[in-house]
Amino acid sequence: MLAQLKDSLVSERWGNYYDASYASLHEPEKCLHELAPEIPSHVTRFLNVGCGSGRDFIPFDGKLDLWGIDIVPFERIRWVRNFKNLRYERMKIQELTEILERGGEDLTHTLVYAQGTLMYLNQKEQQRFVDACKKRGCTNFIFQEFSPESKISPEEKLRINTDGFSKHLFRREAEELPTYVSLQ
Repeated sequence: MLAQLKDSLVSERWGNYYDASYASLHEPEKCLHELAPEIPSHVTRFLNVGCGSGRDFIPFDGKLDLWGIDIVPFERIRWVRNFKNLRYERMKIQELTEILERGGEDLTHTLVYAQGTLMYLNQKEQQRFVDACKKRGCTNFIFQEFSPESKISPEEKLRINTDGFSKHLFRREAEELPTYVSLQ
């Protein structure tokens, strides 16, 4: 009963992100198309944290192994397409962080991507996630999140240590939603 209530609350607040029938959610973020040529050749997997209906997998479908995590059951998602090589896991970022801290998953050849997801964690949880990814070998990140300078509420911002990241502006509201990139 409690699980059904949680699913219902998720559906009410975030339902359109899991439903490819929403027209605005068919195209991947511009940053992924523009940064794709810069992704190192050793990267073989794309981890989309908060993958929704999968629109940001599109540039990598058939090119990289796709791995998505999100908080809704697989059967509730209306994917934008049938992806060739998709691994989906229902979990919170904090759960993935714990798995990585325990030594699970080698991320040496993984590009970790989050768009509008990490900002819902507190500063400690955000940094802990990034540190856990780095501990497991990850050096490739693309985070498109509200910056500390943003005018939105203080709780919904990227607050990791961005040393080693470059800052790019790909969206019209770029001053509000910059992209932080580390590709090595």
